[in-house]
Amino acid sequence: MRKCLFLGYGGGHINTLIPVIKELQKFDIEIEVIGINLAVEILRRNGIPCKSLASYMDDETLSIGLPLARKFHTFGSPVSYADSIAYYGFSMKDLIEEYGNELAQKIFNIYDRRLFLPVKTMKDILAKEKPNIVVVTTMYRFELATVIAAKEMGIMSIKVEDLLGRLLKPFPDKIHVDSDEDREKLINQGINPNKIVLKSELENSEIVAVLEKVYNLACTTQATKFSVLCDYTKNNLVKRGIDADSIEITGQPAFDSLIEYKDVNKHTVIKSFKLNPDKRVVTYMSQPLVCRENVLRGLVSAMKDHEDKQLIIKLHPNEDGIVHKNILKEFNYEALVIKDRPAPLLSYISDLVITISSTTGLEAVILDKPLLTINLTNEEDVIPFNEMGIGMGVYCKEDISTAIDKMFQDEKLQKELCNNRKKFENDGKAASRVANLIVDMVR
Repeated sequence: MRKCLFLGYGGGHINTLIPVIKELQKFDIEIEVIGINLAVEILRRNGIPCKSLASYMDDETLSIGLPLARKFHTFGSPVSYADSIAYYGFSMKDLIEEYGNELAQKIFNIYDRRLFLPVKTMKDILAKEKPNIVVVTTMYRFELATVIAAKEMGIMSIKVEDLLGRLLKPFPDKIHVDSDEDREKLINQGINPNKIVLKSELENSEIVAVLEKVYNLACTTQATKFSVLCDYTKNNLVKRGIDADSIEITGQPAFDSLIEYKDVNKHTVIKSFKLNPDKRVVTYMSQPLVCRENVLRGLVSAMKDHEDKQLIIKLHPNEDGIVHKNILKEFNYEALVIKDRPAPLLSYISDLVITISSTTGLEAVILDKPLLTINLTNEEDVIPFNEMGIGMGVYCKEDISTAIDKMFQDEKLQKELCNNRKKFENDGKAASRVANLIVDMVR
């Protein structure tokens, strides 16, 4: 029997693969699934048996990972302590082997897990599992390492693209400060020192070289096949040097289930959140990006001009909300900060969805919700919702309040965006197409 190995992280990544796994169960193909960290809980909640990194842990991995897990594991998280040990152990073992202990420690101290690329570990795991094909999404770290390892071992692979073919460079998921004095102020406010990085630390030439290497691999690594949402994604991959013949337009499996939200009672949900039913709902889909604090400050300041509206802040799975709550306190503004409810549900009850570059913006578009994007980096949009005509972009902090007004009051803009959103209507069959692609490849 042919064997397909799925590997994915938590959040939107594993939610992209779950519908495909369920579709593939209809065929005579052995399925093995490896959940990375939060994905384990999500997979089991969806009735999908899976392994985790702890399933493959050896003594060396344990000895390297245990001290790090003691320091960085979040107790109370759905991620098991054993999986944290294995995650840090495998990742640091490969990092030390490639760069030596001194540089590996520097990389980790600044970037935490962001520059992990455990190719050797994944080669060992693939050698044990012996799959005929591997399926991942666009995540760095173990997912990227899996495709690289599979290619070196002659194993077929599929990458299900979930970011329109454009990739952000890895970045420290930390609060960036200019000086030691600023750092000490935050520590005195109760912020964990491990969550703070000096901007000057990011300029280390050795670490910048590793960053560029990992980013280039993420952009150019050729999987056997790519599953993509639309022509726009395909064109972006081709610009990165990916073979056009390897790209299949299937739609996005994670969006198949969005059809279900049309049956939700919006007013019941709003009431359950204890929101004001007489105020319009604006939801900000947060991301742990370098520009996060700047964007959030601009948004909260702008929302103070809109007393007829209320703000929901939807945290990313990798955010704890500390930064958000501090900024809300700084501006003396109340908002609902929420993490454990589905982003599509929050989009559905919203009158306006705001993001920087999250794929939750695409979900909002498919749910026919007005979308505003905020980009204060002076760089091009990662997901160009504005260029695609399915969202309005704002690029200056002082323009955010006016942009919110325009999204609610400009009827011509509303009509234009609405017409463009219809091009992204979802038929709910993307997962079936990806499953059929897997079957065709392995047979």
